[in-house]
Amino acid sequence: MLFLPEINHDGAILTTESAYSRYACNEYHRLSQFILKNGGKLSKHVPGIFRELLRTLAEEGKDELINKVNSLLESLRKVPGGLFEISDELFLSKQDLI
Repeated sequence: MLFLPEINHDGAILTTESAYSRYACNEYHRLSQFILKNGGKLSKHVPGIFRELLRTLAEEGKDELINKVNSLLESLRKVPGGLFEISDELFLSKQDLI
C-alpha cells in the first residue's frame, strides 16, 4: 500500500470506495498518519493485524473496508499495556471514501 500526498494537503478523504480504482491512500488522512507513525510498532508487536490492515486498505471495497478497518482498530485498542492509542476519531465512516 502506498501513501501519497493529496494535492491540497487535505486529510478528509482516505481513498476511493472501489478497490479497482485504488492505487494509494491519502498520506494526510488521520488513519494514514497513524499507520505511518506506528508502522514499526505495529509490525513488531502485532504483525498479523498490521498485514491485515494493509491488505484491507489495498483490496477491500467500501463497506468491507470500513468494517474490517474498524474491527482491526478495535483489536488494537485491546492490546495489553495500552501500546497503541486508538481514539474514536480514528475509526472510519463512509465520509472517508470517495
